[in-house]
Amino acid sequence: MMTSKKKKGIIWGSVAVVLIVAVIVVLVCFVRFAPKINNELFKSITPVQYEVARDFSEGYAAVKVGDQWGFIDINGDLVIEAKYEGTGAFSEGLCAVQQDGKWGFIDTAGNMVIAPAYTSVGIFSEGYCVVRSGNYYGYINAQGEEITRLVYESAQKFSEGLAAVEYGGVWGFIDTTGKLAVELKWGAGTEFHEGLAEAFSPDETNNLSGFIDSTGALVIAADYVDANAFSEGLSAVMVKSETEENTHVWGFIDKTGVVVIDPQYEAVWDFKNGYARYGYATSQSTYMYGYLDSSGTERTDMIYQYAYDFSEGLARVAKKDEAGMVKWGFLDEDFSEKIALTYDEAKDFSEGYAPVRVGEKWGLIDAQGNLVLDPVFDEINTFRNGCALVEFDGKYGYIKIK
Repeated sequence: MMTSKKKKGIIWGSVAVVLIVAVIVVLVCFVRFAPKINNELFKSITPVQYEVARDFSEGYAAVKVGDQWGFIDINGDLVIEAKYEGTGAFSEGLCAVQQDGKWGFIDTAGNMVIAPAYTSVGIFSEGYCVVRSGNYYGYINAQGEEITRLVYESAQKFSEGLAAVEYGGVWGFIDTTGKLAVELKWGAGTEFHEGLAEAFSPDETNNLSGFIDSTGALVIAADYVDANAFSEGLSAVMVKSETEENTHVWGFIDKTGVVVIDPQYEAVWDFKNGYARYGYATSQSTYMYGYLDSSGTERTDMIYQYAYDFSEGLARVAKKDEAGMVKWGFLDEDFSEKIALTYDEAKDFSEGYAPVRVGEKWGLIDAQGNLVLDPVFDEINTFRNGCALVEFDGKYGYIKIK
């Protein structure tokens, strides 16, 4: 005969089992399973499993496994062992990695080709890289040979065969042999673009900017309060307003220094793909935007809360709808709204697709505005090397264009 205590034990045991099952059911209902993509256009190449991950560059993406970094290829395979404390991105076939607190470089096979010896490093550009040891900078080549001593207070990457360096509080330029090609006398270090670099001398130009050529000759007079690098044959320059006191305005000059778009704008951005954005500030960090062409014709009014450069023939823009909500879409090069401004957020087109956010989730559209991947991820980055970084529930993985 079963005792009362035994009966109570069985009853309480059954209740406990029921409660445990109920808790498991509730937890399962609230668990979010990361989407795995496999359709006619895209497929997942890794699970959404990484705590930290980065975009692809030159066919490889850095991923963190535990507390170490390694690299996957475009098939999602871990091809460079996760054994580095830190990493950069591949550039010109080499990538910075950190071991024992120092930085060196590996190649795409994972071979350590430049031993870790530096406090910090940049990326390779035109075959050379800025490196720092302690507080001083210099340059190495792809074989790890130092082409300069590490004596500079600051240094920029090579551009058009020259690199800006600072010594004694003034700037000049070195060539790829490490020799000084432009005298150390300038007030800032900029990069050469289209054969010219913005420069000013506290002694000679009263801190006004002009442009030097690769010999260091001032070929565009220092008449500007500020100036941007040349892009598509034009440079944005700032001057004092002739009509409003204590106000500065922006316009554009060509490479001979001739003004081609009169200074009249509160803000402008560089020409890209034939067009430049112009705007005015509504607060310290917020603008309203429109678009100019290279003749100075205003192709749109300043009607957009956000506007970006053209990419693959489309420019992403945003403005408020009738309900006061900011909505995103895309303009074509006729400045028609090719893709209606209906999205809660958007990123640029890359490799034929653009990430868009609907509510809290991100999907993908094609250049015709078709939704080709339903909004299922917490975030999607733009495609690089045919692959895009995706995020779900705080972890990262990758999808690939088939």
